[in-house]
Amino acid sequence: MNPHTRFLTLTAFISGMSIMAIEMSASRLMAPYFGASVFVWTNLLGVIMMALALGYWWGGKLADKHPTPTFLYRLLLLAALLLLGLPLVAPWFMNFMSNGVQQGQYSLVIMSFVSSLVIFGVPFTVLGMVSPTIIRLLSSAVNVAGHTAGNVYAASTVGSILGTFLPTLVLVPWIGTKRTIILFAVILLILSLIGLGRKKWWVALGLFGVIFWLTPPQYFASADILYQTETPYAYVKVVKDDAGTVSLQQDEGYGLHSLYHPDQVWTGGYWDYMALMPYLQPDKVNQRVAVIGAAGGTAYRILAKEDGEAFKFTFTGAELDPQVIKLSKQYFGMNEIQPNVAAQDGRIWMKQTVGDYDIIFLDAYHQMYIPPQLSSQEFFGLARSKMSAGGIFVMNINSLFDGSEIYRRIVTTIQAVWPKVWVLKVGNDSYNFLVLATSNTALDFGQAMATVPTKLQDLARNATQQTTQPPLLKAELITDDKPLSEVLFDKMVGEWLLKIL
Repeated sequence: MNPHTRFLTLTAFISGMSIMAIEMSASRLMAPYFGASVFVWTNLLGVIMMALALGYWWGGKLADKHPTPTFLYRLLLLAALLLLGLPLVAPWFMNFMSNGVQQGQYSLVIMSFVSSLVIFGVPFTVLGMVSPTIIRLLSSAVNVAGHTAGNVYAASTVGSILGTFLPTLVLVPWIGTKRTIILFAVILLILSLIGLGRKKWWVALGLFGVIFWLTPPQYFASADILYQTETPYAYVKVVKDDAGTVSLQQDEGYGLHSLYHPDQVWTGGYWDYMALMPYLQPDKVNQRVAVIGAAGGTAYRILAKEDGEAFKFTFTGAELDPQVIKLSKQYFGMNEIQPNVAAQDGRIWMKQTVGDYDIIFLDAYHQMYIPPQLSSQEFFGLARSKMSAGGIFVMNINSLFDGSEIYRRIVTTIQAVWPKVWVLKVGNDSYNFLVLATSNTALDFGQAMATVPTKLQDLARNATQQTTQPPLLKAELITDDKPLSEVLFDKMVGEWLLKIL
């Protein structure tokens, strides 16, 4: 293989690596403004595939007219310059477009599609033109055209493999999404300058250094944002409102994962009802509590209010994101309680833990989606095996209405595992349902609530009024083989929108 061929093959490798790396980073760039739902992913991937297809077609036609290395590396130079400015310009545009989403979630599909098209359409079209141009330059003989195309696509695919792992596992957690895109843009820039015979390509390194350090890693922030960061799992921010309440949010911030106020425990949300759960087994003074999806530790703090009075608690649990655990200690008073929270997937943690828990609270979410491995019949069976006799299992369901397929399938699956199940609807303006399950068939929820201390009687009265023992629902069970799909959550949103429009 001559030097010319080797350099063109290297170009295919770096181009493929950059395409995939920027595609992987693109979703993280959009997440703070539109989230990472299946709608956003579909729009993003669809736009990128359309842009690449257009680039393949157009690049093939132009390569026949301009079969020169100069044309190829000018394409790469153009792509590099477009990508270099993308992290600086894209947040402005997406911030503007996301204002429309705030007026109603029905516009999420349109706004995220337009943003994907405007931001990524042109750069990926140009990048798509690279491969057919390389093939044209290498295909000097018709009888080896297939071999040449195979080599180019093989090099590009191997580069894509590297571009898949590098951003996710190394670069985004290390330097952030914006700077990851800038890094690959500069790699393309240097490659294009070398290909064009520019001897002072090292000037690009200086340009990279300036842009890299001047690009703020943060996204658009307001005065109420105390902290924001990118983790391997999400864009996370801590927000403080005018009343002094601190909330933990992910990505675009539609959902609140924890609430904290230094001067009050009650949140006005579904977490408050956790204070009642110990009274469903009042004979157990010492109770072990596990929270799956601990986030900022709001559930621990609610229960800790009763610690040392009627009950004594031992707190443990799991939170997938180690950075969230750190934030919970810094901003949400977790150090005051000192639970033993593992930075681990809830299913793995549940399998490995010793068990014998009196209360298990499942509150694991990524945006509005419940992880499928934490909502199957097999997981619920595992959770029951880790509970004490008469223990209480509590699961928070975010459902826009109790007739949704999400609601019916989860309740049906829990009913298949525990003999006694209740559903607590959290207020009239909330979409939260707490599903309570126990193996104690003699337990009467209303009678248990009548025994709570005076300070909890209003909360217990509301719980009694809002709690029902649902009939056995006829819905498909959720299993590991047939998990709860994200599509069902998006379908629920669509059904809800049709009802209110």
